[in-house]
Amino acid sequence: MIALSYKIKIIAIEFNIKGIIMDIEEVKVYVYNNDLFADDYGELPNGKKIVFESYPLVVVEGFVKNECSNKLLVELQIFSEEKTLQFSSTKEAKVNADGEIYVEFRLEKKIHDATYGIVTFHLGREKVEKVVRLPEQHRLYGRVTDFEGRPVQAYVMINSNKFRGVGGVKTDAEGCFEIMLPERKYQQIFICDGNYGRSKLEFYGWNLYLDKDVELNARFDKIEIYRMAVGVTPERTVIIDFVPMDIFHTVQRISQDLKKKVSIDYSSSKYYPPLSISDIEVFIDDSKAELWTLHKRKHLLADYGLKNKTRPAYTLEAKIPSQIRAGKHTLRVLIHKEIDENGRTLEEWGESVYFDLHI
Repeated sequence: MIALSYKIKIIAIEFNIKGIIMDIEEVKVYVYNNDLFADDYGELPNGKKIVFESYPLVVVEGFVKNECSNKLLVELQIFSEEKTLQFSSTKEAKVNADGEIYVEFRLEKKIHDATYGIVTFHLGREKVEKVVRLPEQHRLYGRVTDFEGRPVQAYVMINSNKFRGVGGVKTDAEGCFEIMLPERKYQQIFICDGNYGRSKLEFYGWNLYLDKDVELNARFDKIEIYRMAVGVTPERTVIIDFVPMDIFHTVQRISQDLKKKVSIDYSSSKYYPPLSISDIEVFIDDSKAELWTLHKRKHLLADYGLKNKTRPAYTLEAKIPSQIRAGKHTLRVLIHKEIDENGRTLEEWGESVYFDLHI
């Protein structure tokens, strides 16, 4: 009886192991027909390298719904509608603590006729195969200028989620750009040039769900509006939360202290621009919103490896204009800061857009 009981337990364990990798869901395949470039602008005083890089790639995403190994072998085949093989490769993928699978396949050239993919996940002798229809491609286009309307030759870089870079394009001499991207949510679009971190910072676009062609006209200068989040209240106001950084306080003061070999405390308020409500404008679509309140708060830096450290952030409340109806809208935040530096006035500008604001 003891031996029989032991065998039954072993059989049950083997059955569960074989079933572990069978529950892989939400598998997506995204083709990014990016231009190929890698432009290196060297190191900043803080040691950060500035490189703008883009290349064609395919991304496979998915979720393992039950526990298994933290590594899988992912085999990918991409086909045209006529079932012609466009791309084939195999690569090891890590499974993170949340069960997420994310793997990139770099392409040697763009593939324009792809319509579906077959993804096979391998773990030992077990495998799971998924046939995935590729999402439709849409156009993101627009023009990049400075705050006086002059065109800027810049980089438009695309992040899907978790700051994962998936694409990029350069503007032309007139500041115009165009890129085709697969339908999905994009967490950030950042736009800047080779002066980033020296004399300029960047424009940020947040929370874009690209389900149609979208025009984005952007401006950037010396203020960065980072980590912007937006919510709508029942009283038809918007709550906007963000962290501002700039050239004068954030870049120049940190650079000066590094040269002096002063220990940098990134939570110090001296490295961040102080804002008042008069420095800020908010637009929903093309309608200017009335600003109600601005509160300075502390943003905890624990996720950046700085326990018990904070930096200044701001929470702004603005009234939604009466002409804005229920639906999906775009919110734009503009900051203009004047700084008195030894008797001379320095001007800094910054702009950020939050897409898909549901009112």
